[in-house]
Amino acid sequence: PPLCAAACIERRALLARLDGAFRHKLVLLTAPIGSGKTTLLAQWYRRASPAHAVAWLSLDERDNDPVRLFSYLIGAVHGAVPGFDAYIAPVDPGAALFSESLDRVDQQLTIVLDDFQWITAPSLLRTIDFLLYRSPDTVHWIISARCMPEIGLSQLRLADQLSIIDAADLNFDDGMIVQLSRKLCRRAL
Repeated sequence: PPLCAAACIERRALLARLDGAFRHKLVLLTAPIGSGKTTLLAQWYRRASPAHAVAWLSLDERDNDPVRLFSYLIGAVHGAVPGFDAYIAPVDPGAALFSESLDRVDQQLTIVLDDFQWITAPSLLRTIDFLLYRSPDTVHWIISARCMPEIGLSQLRLADQLSIIDAADLNFDDGMIVQLSRKLCRRAL
């Protein structure tokens, strides 16, 4: 995760909602560029990772390649859960072996996929969809994107396993604007 700037405002209510990752299968964070999604996630990561296994993967447009995506995803999970034993197979570069390895994780794990808007390959979207529904109850996901990802959310919503934080939630209120101006300008606007 990126480092947070010194002028970051702690968003306690939103951080508490991100803690919902431990109660839901998926927390979806969607808002336009510059809304503070990654900053909020980085704050949450620093707060949650000492006590919980959190695997973080920042995505970019090159991650539409299954071998590349799963290589990095396996590395991220292995960094959070050292005994994680997934690998890339020449015939199946990802989903089935990764899913089977997730089944063997014997602790709570949260996987953060930041900048998910870069994943546009239909086969990869179906694969992530498969992993969301197939992963065990001990595995939770946080997906951050500039727009709603093209993955199936209806079953998660119906099972109360989906939490959404959107642009309206990320907006600053008057108190946060005053707090930020004090940090940046050493006086309130």
